[in-house]
Amino acid sequence: FVRLLERAREHHQEFAVVASQNGDPFFSRRISACLYDSIRSAVFRHLPELPEDKKAMVCCFLERGGSGVLEHWMETGMRREPEAVARLVFDLSSAAIRLRSI
Repeated sequence: FVRLLERAREHHQEFAVVASQNGDPFFSRRISACLYDSIRSAVFRHLPELPEDKKAMVCCFLERGGSGVLEHWMETGMRREPEAVARLVFDLSSAAIRLRSI
């Protein structure tokens, strides 16, 4: 995930075009799928007691939040280091997963 953010930063102009409304409509889906996969393993590991449909909803919720962070990062010039952005997404997701009253 960090490597993806590093590449995005290295090729900011190209990523900005591809991720724009006039760019590749499947680009954000691919990024979201990558994020979803990494979140899914954490959700299934830390919330084994949750029914499958609820796990899927938690994954979707966290993925959309993470995608929002990435979108904001890209739109504001990618000033933060990729590692810091990945850590923020991971920390926010971890905090949400620890909320056992889901």
